[in-house]
Amino acid sequence: MLLYAASPLFNGNSVYTDFKDKEGVALMPASYDAQKWVKARDALAEAIKLAEDNGHILYKNDAYRGEDGSANNFPEKGIVRRMRTLTLDWKGSANPEVLFADTRGEGYYDIQLKCTPKTSVEQGANGVSLTWTMLNRFYTKNGLPWDEDPEFKSENKLAVVSINAEHAAYGKEGEKTIAFNLNREPRFYAWVGFQGGYFEVLNGDDNAYPIPGYMPERGRVLLNFLKEGNQGRKNRTNNYSPGGYLNKKGTDPNMIMKKSGPSRTVYPWPVIRLADLYLGYAEACVETGELDIAKTYLNKVRTRAGIPTVEKSWEGVATLDKERMRRIVRQERQIELYLENQNFWDMRRWMIAEETFSKKAQGLNIEGNTIDDFAQLKEISFERKFESPKNYLLPIPSNDINRNPKLVNNPGY
Repeated sequence: MLLYAASPLFNGNSVYTDFKDKEGVALMPASYDAQKWVKARDALAEAIKLAEDNGHILYKNDAYRGEDGSANNFPEKGIVRRMRTLTLDWKGSANPEVLFADTRGEGYYDIQLKCTPKTSVEQGANGVSLTWTMLNRFYTKNGLPWDEDPEFKSENKLAVVSINAEHAAYGKEGEKTIAFNLNREPRFYAWVGFQGGYFEVLNGDDNAYPIPGYMPERGRVLLNFLKEGNQGRKNRTNNYSPGGYLNKKGTDPNMIMKKSGPSRTVYPWPVIRLADLYLGYAEACVETGELDIAKTYLNKVRTRAGIPTVEKSWEGVATLDKERMRRIVRQERQIELYLENQNFWDMRRWMIAEETFSKKAQGLNIEGNTIDDFAQLKEISFERKFESPKNYLLPIPSNDINRNPKLVNNPGY
């Protein structure tokens, strides 16, 4: 709450100068208060100490194989497997990183089924795609944004290339993909299913067998998002990826796909985990001018994710001043907490929501029947609208206002 109170939306936001109650009292502070960041910093430091004193640590299990101990073609690379199973590993009923979790059971048509690709038994809803904006947030293997990495920024992201031996753990060697899918950080390979890449899931039919070009191994689907590909749109009106990618975060490689339906792993969904506190603390320290402390806590998350420290990544690229560190911490939150219900609120409290939410989402050309046609950016046919400043706040339900006539609704409603 204190982090939100210190953020631009609620700290010196001139947009709400005229937002007052029925007696004329201002409901939003019009002037910036630096002490709000101090309060947020101190509260986060206290929360971190309490969590660590009670045994909470960043999750670093590189060898988790599922509750039954089976291999099931989990990601081969240790750090990639670590990041894939980060939210899934509740062996012994506790995940050392998760502080608060939603323990309600996942519904049948929830995230795991919706993200899982079409398998050889035609199960999997095959429909949750990352947008091009989100894909750009993931770093290169050097821990830098693609567009600022001296090694890659001059490369054409959409260039058609072959998956090489260096990336054979993530996709089939020799398969065609785009350059943007190679040389990325471990979280990309843990959480993103891409053209020519693997999606780890089990085919559980009794007569299941490896199918070359589809499921070359029992526990891995080879992704093909071309229009007539196995995960392509074909003539479907639903159950296809709108952007040519699939989300893997939160999906268990032990999930068994059968003709009769999937067998899902039920696990608590993280609401707050230690990495969230570290990044919130780093953000507050940036705003209070304590950049070295911010780097320390930022690096805890980066190192666990298998990327270089912020100092090493940005050496010779840019000066790590306050503005740069603010951008880095924000991007780190957008990557690390991807799909964990944080970005919706972070973009609002930072007051940058209209930069993304008011624009058409983009993805690859899923109508393409060849890899060259597929490797083009297209607008995703999905309507979304963000009206600034109205949509920075949600409306107060009319029933609540009717019960209390002194209430005024948020601006624009």
